Amino acid sequence: MVAVFGKQKLQYVSLSDITRADANALRDHLLARVSPNSAVRMLSVLKAAVNFAITEHSLHMPNVFANLRIKGAGSSKDDRLPMSDEQLHKARANFLDDPIAAVMFVTLADTGARVSEISGLRVKDSDLEQGCVHILPTPWRTLKTRSSHRSVPLSPEALRHLFGDADETPAQDRDR
Repeated sequence: MVAVFGKQKLQYVSLSDITRADANALRDHLLARVSPNSAVRMLSVLKAAVNFAITEHSLHMPNVFANLRIKGAGSSKDDRLPMSDEQLHKARANFLDDPIAAVMFVTLADTGARVSEISGLRVKDSDLEQGCVHILPTPWRTLKTRSSHRSVPLSPEALRHLFGDADETPAQDRDR
């Protein structure tokens, strides 16, 4: 905001003197530097702060940061598509030489769980008897949503990577 409005305007001009043209200038400044979705996110924080100030000070003015048009923002049907089987097959070869990378890759590919959920698993979160992993908060990782707390079934390949031959897996490792 300092780059667009200048330090003087931010410190000494009344909120009611900030115009829609100023808001559009800030939007354009952001769009030159970040993606449209990032600009929307940044402007949402500013819009909320201005709404708070308007409410708390009983101001009778519009929020000039509300309803700014940002071309290209939002999701489309082609955003963040899952990897195709061919892409997974090509990527798989890069992970199978390292046992830890292999188990993470296979588990991610087969469960659809988030990277942080799988990388933050503890041994005791893996359940050989039920053939699943229990996704729950840990001291080092919270969950994104309440419904993220769940049990996710594992494929036979993921089970092999995690446990190998079940008879050779020490019980104390499963209890960690």
